[in-house]
Amino acid sequence: MTPLEQESSRVTDFVGASEDRTLYKHLLFSAELGRQAGVIRWSPKGTIPVIRDMHVIDLCAGDGIGTEFSPHTSPGIIAHHFDHARGLATGVTKHATLYEKSAGTFSRLSEIYGHRKDFTLINDDASSFRVKPTHPNQAIFVYADPNALSQLPINNSMIESFTPYTTFMATLGCNVGGVKRLTKERRDKYIEVIDKLVGAVPDFHDCILVWVIRDASQWAYLVRMPLVWSEKSMRLYKKTGDKVFQNGVGIASLRYSTPMAWKEAMEVLMYTKKERAGNV
Repeated sequence: MTPLEQESSRVTDFVGASEDRTLYKHLLFSAELGRQAGVIRWSPKGTIPVIRDMHVIDLCAGDGIGTEFSPHTSPGIIAHHFDHARGLATGVTKHATLYEKSAGTFSRLSEIYGHRKDFTLINDDASSFRVKPTHPNQAIFVYADPNALSQLPINNSMIESFTPYTTFMATLGCNVGGVKRLTKERRDKYIEVIDKLVGAVPDFHDCILVWVIRDASQWAYLVRMPLVWSEKSMRLYKKTGDKVFQNGVGIASLRYSTPMAWKEAMEVLMYTKKERAGNV
């Protein structure tokens, strides 16, 4: 069973529970990170383009509250895949950089993960981060989980530093806290960042956009991955999302959906009905 299938099977324990965006994002993040870790660890040398060296960057780490290997926090998920026997436990160079800008939250994060030599904890705004690979073919995974789209720490300079083998997952709370009540001019700068993220994807990668159907906060998840994985990922994202959320999820692919379908999905998330109708 693949990491994605293992994560999808876990959802059966939650069927009938209330909608849980946090559960879903952690399932997706763990599945993608686990699959990359497994491929890097177990693929015969020379059969994949990346070397046995992985850097994971968590731009919004939070406090990691709970156990060191908690599946309910992004630092815990990273620690699990770094130490798990089927992950990066041996024979692979791995490092994680965790950003948290709140001093109090950072203090709690440090209590749990400060002892790890393969983790670098930074109490700062992650927008200053730039990818600096140790090797041109190093595997880089960037994870961004802000409280709302308006707090997304990714910017144009960061995106320009991404290598061809940089993958990412970003959560997009497109109407959290009334983001859509901001002027279109203010929202345009966030939309430009998303456009640049997608525009920078090389031909051998895909971007998958997943959104929660009929969700007032309009949560969505944007994942960049190798193209060879994306068709299976879409099926499993859909299957898992339909278990977690009452109304299920919608899926679009940069490579497999039509340009019109991708554009429409993005515009529904980013613009109001009046803006899409051209009435403003």
